Amino acid sequence: MSIKLTYCTITAAAFAFMALSAPAQAQTLRTWVSGLGDDANFCTRTAPCKTFSGAMSKTAAGGEINCLDPGGYGAVTINKSLTIDCHDVFGSALVQGANSINVALDSTPNMIVRIRNVNINGLLASPIGISITGTNSGSANNAVSIEDCLIDGFTQFGISDTAIAGRLYVKNTVIRNGFSTGVGIASSSGVSAVRATFENVAVFDWNTGYGIGNGAQVLLKTSTSAGNTAAGVQADGGALVAISSSTISGNGTGILVNAGGTVRVGDSDIAFNTTGLTGTIQSFVNNRITNNGAGGTINPVTGGVTNPQGLQ
Repeated sequence: MSIKLTYCTITAAAFAFMALSAPAQAQTLRTWVSGLGDDANFCTRTAPCKTFSGAMSKTAAGGEINCLDPGGYGAVTINKSLTIDCHDVFGSALVQGANSINVALDSTPNMIVRIRNVNINGLLASPIGISITGTNSGSANNAVSIEDCLIDGFTQFGISDTAIAGRLYVKNTVIRNGFSTGVGIASSSGVSAVRATFENVAVFDWNTGYGIGNGAQVLLKTSTSAGNTAAGVQADGGALVAISSSTISGNGTGILVNAGGTVRVGDSDIAFNTTGLTGTIQSFVNNRITNNGAGGTINPVTGGVTNPQGLQ
C-alpha cells in the first residue's frame, strides 16, 4: 500500500512539474511566419504561424521572428527584447484602423527591439506605423533599431517615439505618403532623454517630414525630407537637431525652428522650398542653401583660433 502511494505521489509530482514547465518549453529563440501558416502551430520552420502576434507569444525574450514568404502578418505589440527580420523576403505588416507595430519600450530592463526588412502599410486608414512608448525613466538603455523598411500610408505618424527615455536608430528606410508627420520624436518626460539617429532615411509626402519635440536629441545623416506640405524639419522648444550631409527640398518650409529649439546644419542642401527657413538655424559654412523663398535667419557656426571655418 505504501509503495502504491509513493508511486502515485511521484507521478502526480511529475505531471505538475511538466505542467509548470510547458510555457517555457513552448517559447523558442527562433520562430517563423508564413502566409499559409496557422497561429495554432508551434511557429517552427515546418509548422509556421500566421501572424507576428501569434509568433511573438511563442518566441523567447531576445529571440527572432523570420518570414518564410512575403505575406501580410498583421499588427503586433512588442513587450520584450525581440527581432523581426524578413531579410530577402520583405514580409508585410498590413493593417487598417490600428497601429501596425507597437513597442512598449519599458516593459523589461535593457530591452532591445530590431525590425528589419518589413513593409509596413497603413492603407491611409491607420494612425501609426511604428509607435514607441515607455514611461519608465530607467529605460535609457533600451533601444529600437529599424533597418531596410518601407513605411507607407498612415494618418498620424510613420514613426512615433514618445518614450520617456531610450535610443532609436533608423537606417536605409523610406517613410512616405501620410497625412500628418512622417517622424515624430518627443520625450514624454520633457527632458533630453530620447536620442535618435537617422541614416540614409527618406521622408516625403507628409504634412511635416520630421517633427522633433521637447526632450529629443536627433541626428539626420545622409537623409532626405522632401515634398512635405508644411515643413521638412520642425524643431520645437527643447529639441536639439543636427543635420549632416542631408537634403531638404521641395517642402512648404525647409526648416522650421520654434522658440527654444536648436538646429545645426552642416554639408547639406536646402533648396527649392517655398520658404527656406523659419526661425534661426546654426549653419556651418559648407552648406548649399539656394533657390528658396525668403525667410528665417542663418547664424554661422564659428570655430576657434585653429578652426576658423567652424568645421568643428
